[in-house]
Amino acid sequence: MKPFRSIRLAAVSLALMLVVQAARTADVEVSTAAGLYAALDAARPGTRIHLVAGHYELDRSLKVPDGVTLSGSGSMELDAEGRAAGMVPAGATTLSAHGAWSGNVIELGHRASLQGLSVVDAPEEAAAPNDEAPLRNLVVVASRRPGDVVEASIRDCELSTGQSFGFGRAGPSGRAIGVWTRNLSDGGSMDAEAQVRLNLERSVVRAPNSNSMFAINFAASGRVEVTICGSLLQGQLSAAGGASRPDPVTHASTSIRSHNTLYAAADGPGRVGWHLFGGSGVPHPDLGPGVPPGADDNLALFSSRGDRIEGYRTGILAAAGRRIGNLSGPSSGNRLELDLRDLRIRSEGQGAADLRLFGALAEAIPGGTETLPPGERNILTLSLQGGNGSGLRANRYAHVDGPEPGASGVAGNLLRIEGSAILFQQSNQGFEPAPAGEFFEIGP
Repeated sequence: MKPFRSIRLAAVSLALMLVVQAARTADVEVSTAAGLYAALDAARPGTRIHLVAGHYELDRSLKVPDGVTLSGSGSMELDAEGRAAGMVPAGATTLSAHGAWSGNVIELGHRASLQGLSVVDAPEEAAAPNDEAPLRNLVVVASRRPGDVVEASIRDCELSTGQSFGFGRAGPSGRAIGVWTRNLSDGGSMDAEAQVRLNLERSVVRAPNSNSMFAINFAASGRVEVTICGSLLQGQLSAAGGASRPDPVTHASTSIRSHNTLYAAADGPGRVGWHLFGGSGVPHPDLGPGVPPGADDNLALFSSRGDRIEGYRTGILAAAGRRIGNLSGPSSGNRLELDLRDLRIRSEGQGAADLRLFGALAEAIPGGTETLPPGERNILTLSLQGGNGSGLRANRYAHVDGPEPGASGVAGNLLRIEGSAILFQQSNQGFEPAPAGEFFEIGP
């Protein structure tokens, strides 16, 4: 029996050794940028890479593999209402991108996460001293193939970018956080039926020249979901159920759930706090020959609880369907549903508006005057309770905004507000002018 006992002991010893080895490889500590890149290359699902306090210069993208956590030593300060206010300077771990290289500073894989980090992209003039402007996003959670599933999280982090809005054949650039299903217009495939999710908690996101958050489907039947809680976002939040670039995007959905978050303009009045669409063409002319189609039959949902929007010329600009000049075709059959509770808006600046809400919106090309029919059967539904506005402002409400009255190609577009005009006035205050009775389900 002794040989069998020896075999059992050997098996137990081997199992213990494997457990110890797994424990050792699950937690890796690094102190240099070179060590960080090497640790990410070797990481397996379940690995936690901890960066000791200090400054790390990045000269290329960081790709956080599936199931890997990248954590720093920083701690987040909270304001009196429990929202993130900024990273405590002492003991912070800072990753910074410098130079004219292009790409995403950080890309998160499935079940990857960031915790306790400051991530900074240099202002454009510092990043490109030789006028070679980089095309960079700060943190991206994106699909990688058709049917892909990517779910990631960011907690107790401070993210800052000095880059400006950009868009090219490879996609958006300049965004602080990008969450999207991918469509490479440069001969790549569209990631149809992919699902991408991000959970953002107790974090500060600063993008004064661009989007703090950019959530959108560029792929048909894609699903994007974002949860934002207890955070501070400086820079425009943009979201759309679907946008065609250039392939048609249909039956896609984007859902944003936001709670106890402050959306604040930086360095004077910003343009728009929330920029929301059900379906839209992409307003960029460099996607190849021909006119890209609009986006049809897509859905965007935005749920807000106890949020604040402060310092923008327009608090919320929203439309179920959108078209910009002749850069894309009309978008039809899209829906945008806004469910807003206890929302406070403080708009500022010349021509300020708390709310600009449309069933469908036709915009002119920047610098142009032409507006074309935006599409048909686009419906924006609003439920607003316990809201607090800025007083008399240039608020605008319309079933269709942009084309000449009576134009063809605009049938069935609706702005629909739940309840009645009287109930709206009783439940909310400071939205002046308020929507007219024609937009309410029950009427005046």
